[in-house]
Amino acid sequence: MVETLKAPLIIAEGLKREGLETGLCYIAKPRKYRDGADYPPPPKMVFLVCITHEFKVFEWRWEPEDVLRLNYPNDAQRFSNIKWKR
Repeated sequence: MVETLKAPLIIAEGLKREGLETGLCYIAKPRKYRDGADYPPPPKMVFLVCITHEFKVFEWRWEPEDVLRLNYPNDAQRFSNIKWKR
């Protein structure tokens, strides 16, 4: 999770869920699976860490990567906009 917050590939803003309209979602492909483990990440997956506007983490997980848009999760339209991308 830490690697995703420090070096995201994409930061999406505004989850289309009540109360999370100003939240952020950091999206990355960390080099390690789980915290500190030396396993490679699952293939064709991205890791998401979602935070509130008060910077509280409320969700984190692996999701399938969009086959047409590298580094994006499937269903990226759930975000209002892309705030930043590498």
